[in-house]
Order: sequence, then structure tokens, then C-alpha cells
Amino acid sequence: MFVDELTIDIDLVTAKERISVKTGDIKALELRLEPWGFTGSAELWMWGEETKDDPFFEHFVAHDPLTIEVALGIPEESKDKLSLSALVSSRCLEEQAFEELSDAKILVRRYTLSFEDRGAALWRQHFPSVLETDVTLEEEINRQLPTDVKVQLDWSFLQQKRALLCLALGGHGPSFYDFLLWTTDAYDGVFAYDYDDKSYLLASKKPAQGKEVKLRGED
Repeated sequence: MFVDELTIDIDLVTAKERISVKTGDIKALELRLEPWGFTGSAELWMWGEETKDDPFFEHFVAHDPLTIEVALGIPEESKDKLSLSALVSSRCLEEQAFEELSDAKILVRRYTLSFEDRGAALWRQHFPSVLETDVTLEEEINRQLPTDVKVQLDWSFLQQKRALLCLALGGHGPSFYDFLLWTTDAYDGVFAYDYDDKSYLLASKKPAQGKEVKLRGED
């Protein structure tokens, strides 16, 4: 275990607006980074007078999709940052007021967001029912590709022509994301997420490793 100072930048992005979160409003940030994708959560606080011009409120009570962009870096190495773009999968708002005041002014608003990589968030909610003839899995995966999700396919197994392809995923059972992971596991493939390119890889073998990063002595 080691402790380092980090710079944290968070933007909330809607279809019409980008909101940069002040560093002082970031109460907590948790990330779990895996070879196949990531999940995380963030807690944002707005205090007292700030709530009068609160830029977050209308987006938390709305039902429109919300994207969160997170950038982590070391202060003296500002050019080399970890940059993540994720879809918010759940959001929570809590308010605490001054109970002793007649107008019950707001003391603090606490915003909590849970998020994950865009492909996983969308594919987990996708339950297609498909019956195709003379088709490859590669063609079908491309048909089921959500907007703004990139996938690189480098696996001969996916390119095999199939006389019949049936995906009976309708309902609330396994999702299309489950199908992709099952296919990868059952046929010895690789499912990976490229953090630099923000894309997915379905391949027959692991990709070449990324660039080498030298650790500082104290790490």
C-alpha cells in the first residue's frame, strides 16, 4: 500500500451541457479498474449558499442519461493522466436542512453517483431476440453495438459463417453483456478494455502490453 497526492477532475456531461465539478465539492471517489472494464462511485457535496445556484440538481432529478468524465493525475506529472468516461448507472440526492430555522435553509446537498464503462452499462440492459441465417457472430455483434461504443474484433471464431444463429435473450434473464462474456469464456477468447482508446477487444489472445511506466523510488 502507498499514499500519493492526486489531482482529480470530474465533469458531468448531458446531451446539452458540460458541468465541471469544483475540487472542493468532491467528497469521495472510488474506482475499481479491471482488464475488462471498470466501475466506480463519486460523492459530491454542495454547501449552504452554493445550493442557490446548484448546477447538479436539475440533472439528478431528471431521467436523461448522464455521463461522468474522471481524470486522475500526479501534480508534478500533469501530462500523464488516467482518463475515464462512464455512464452513470444510478444517482442519489440527499438534503439536510437547518431544522431550527423557520425557512429551513439547506445546510448541505449530498450527491452520490455510481457508474461503469459505457459498453457494460448499456449491454447489461440489452436483451435482444434474434433469429438469423447465414451470418457470423462478428456481424451480429456489430449490429448490437450501442452508440459511442467501439469494439475491435480479432478472433477467427467470430468470423465463422453460421447456417443459423439464435439469441433468445428477451426478458429479464441473461443480457447481451452476459452473452459476450459467456462466449469469451466458453471458447477461450479474450474480452479486454483499452483505457487509452476507450474501446473493447474481443480476440483469440491477449493484446500486447501497453507502454511501460517507471515508478518513482518512493513507490
